[in-house]
Amino acid sequence: MVVLKTIWGKNKEDIKLQALTDDIIGGSSKSKIFISDDKEIIFNGEVSSKLGDKSYAAFKTSIINIEYSDEYDGVCIKIMGDGKKYRLVIRTTFKEDSIYFHRTFMTKPHEWQTHYISFDEFKAYYKYIRIPVLKINKTKMKSMGIMISDNQHGHFHLAVSDIAFYKGKVEHIISRKLLK
Repeated sequence: MVVLKTIWGKNKEDIKLQALTDDIIGGSSKSKIFISDDKEIIFNGEVSSKLGDKSYAAFKTSIINIEYSDEYDGVCIKIMGDGKKYRLVIRTTFKEDSIYFHRTFMTKPHEWQTHYISFDEFKAYYKYIRIPVLKINKTKMKSMGIMISDNQHGHFHLAVSDIAFYKGKVEHIISRKLLK
């Protein structure tokens, strides 16, 4: 049995979303982030080719509900994408110029998918440099977000139904309506 705990607490409407792009390092990517009428996070825009493989667009939100997070095994994310590759990014500090942990996942065009990503699968980085031995301190997670980069220039579109912590053995896909 899988037990889920949403990162947002009780109301998804209360979350604060922040869009981020490569414009802070001289790029020209554009992104929009909003919550739809169906209570899904919609993340879309255009990744510029101006900075090559350093071009990106992303969003992040604070992790509000981290009580007992050390008891969980990973992150469950329910998404509908565009066939592109994205990164789920976790930070343990609010500073942008800090170590971050990420794990890539693929999307299928116009198809809802549920990804279960173990905390052990996240890799630590600092300024694009891999730090091989560092693991996430689950009790210090501050923010979580999604990024598109890796020379995937052009239009992108991703809908996120839910992001939650999970614990237990993953045996089946859970309905995307479970956390609503």
